[in-house]
Amino acid sequence: MSRSGTYWSVGDKVNIGQTDIEIKCEGSDQFKSSQVIGIFIPPSISFYSGRDTTLNFDIEIKVPAGDDPSKYTLDSVTGANGLFSKAVVYAGNRQTVLETLDHYSSWCSVKYSYDTNDSIKSRRAMTEGSGEWLPSGRGDLGTTKSIQNNTMFSPYMEQANFQTENIGLVDSAVPFVKASVSIPIHMGMFANNPKAVPNVLMNGTYLELTCEKDERVFRVLDSTALYRKEALNPVFYGVDAIAGKWASGAGETEFFTGRWNSQNDPQHSPFQVGEELGCHSLKTGADITFTPALKITGIDDGGNPNYPIKYTCASTSPNADIASPGLTEPDWVFYSKRATTIAPKYELSNVRLVVRQLDIEGYEKGVMSKMKSGGQILYDIPSVACGLTSQTTGELQATLPIDCPHAKARSVICMPTDNNKQYSTQENVDSNATYLIDNLEFNPVSTVYGTQNYSDRSGLCGIGNNLTSYNFVIDQKIVPSRRVLTNKSSSKTLGMNADHIIELEKSLNQSHECPARSFASFRSNFLLGRALTLDDNTVYDGRGKDMRLLVRYEETDQPEKNMLWKMFISHIKTISIQGDSINVEQ
Repeated sequence: MSRSGTYWSVGDKVNIGQTDIEIKCEGSDQFKSSQVIGIFIPPSISFYSGRDTTLNFDIEIKVPAGDDPSKYTLDSVTGANGLFSKAVVYAGNRQTVLETLDHYSSWCSVKYSYDTNDSIKSRRAMTEGSGEWLPSGRGDLGTTKSIQNNTMFSPYMEQANFQTENIGLVDSAVPFVKASVSIPIHMGMFANNPKAVPNVLMNGTYLELTCEKDERVFRVLDSTALYRKEALNPVFYGVDAIAGKWASGAGETEFFTGRWNSQNDPQHSPFQVGEELGCHSLKTGADITFTPALKITGIDDGGNPNYPIKYTCASTSPNADIASPGLTEPDWVFYSKRATTIAPKYELSNVRLVVRQLDIEGYEKGVMSKMKSGGQILYDIPSVACGLTSQTTGELQATLPIDCPHAKARSVICMPTDNNKQYSTQENVDSNATYLIDNLEFNPVSTVYGTQNYSDRSGLCGIGNNLTSYNFVIDQKIVPSRRVLTNKSSSKTLGMNADHIIELEKSLNQSHECPARSFASFRSNFLLGRALTLDDNTVYDGRGKDMRLLVRYEETDQPEKNMLWKMFISHIKTISIQGDSINVEQ
């Protein structure tokens, strides 16, 4: 089915004046977990560019009294877009629903995982509060690059105030600050939309965003977690200037870390004063118990290029020897030992929509005249909808329904998320018992104990879960006609399946504003996809059609987690405007 454009584009050759207008949100100016933000674009803004409209706000992370401090941050991929669980757009002041996207943050994770490159990551890091790899967070013990390890700078925290010369002791936690972000809204009326929005004809536009729950938004630096990239963590050097071991039962009040993993001075430390630490062996996987708990009281210049960071603490002793590597082979690393009860919060303030108003010469009068004489305008917007279905680990062959009631569908992207449990904040940030992404992180010193990389994005990303193959059933036809293998892509150690990646690429490219630029996340954000169209000029009528996903788990390693499948359908909605009547064709 062919579909031509039905409205004029921002890029049409007419004189267009542009003005940015700030619109404040309704009601309170401060928002927290699960609260709803509402912003109305009045019809006095006759036309605007949704693509150039941004949501601007300040965000501050808050750690409750009694919680150990930690360098919390937001998701390094989605940034501030991960703060919203649902988005709804209305015509008028909540009069007609134009589009709804549940699991908004998961859709943003699709786009930001695959529509990305180094230049895009840098731009998002500067404006959207996401992460970017910097040499100051580089590991040198074989770990993969981490964009979630900026130990030097954070938009959410002050930088530790170490003196340039004669670095002094830092004896208090670095405070969180308000970070200002500016994010696009990934909806059909906004960031996905290349056209001028006829706001005056819709009696205005209302945007409604639901804030995500606290426990789902926070992350920590990869170099502080035990189950992420432990070979990236600070390495024990010794308890004195001659690299002495920390003997079992010996009470010590200071210890040193070596230069491994860019730990070159106190500013590079990933830890906070007041944070409780654990100690773990890269060689054997053994863990140390300290009596009493090892809590940092100060971070200082070690005074020697070989051990540049000194940590002080109240006298504490380990239950086993912590051997010093000197300058040779690293072994013991430190990690943050966060309590199960941690409960960081976030707060948004100064929330406003910056709308790019368009003054399209001669258009408004002509359009209004046409509308008064009984004319009709058909306005297409590129939209995304999300359907849900669940699957347990015991369902080794499953047929999963896909709801596609759309007349102009373009592609389907299926995200199998970890639905084993509702993870706590501590479980999420420390990747404690979450989904094991892979065993590919390098352990430089052990032939017995492997470094394992667990997910800290549960519920936000797809998991491979040892899937063997899949097909779609569309209108009673199996497509592709042969199974698409995923046994390598979904494994912990193997490579990728070419057909799986090719099918996913086609589906992404037929989605709206989500070109497939990178597949580096194919394992950490595992997706299945099917393009329903051949090019930008065709659509698929899914109304009344049978659409299902057939999945098979036939590997020796069985599925590990129950799953909630998020089925994202990219489609075109047509808004019909005639007089005061506004109708939406799905």
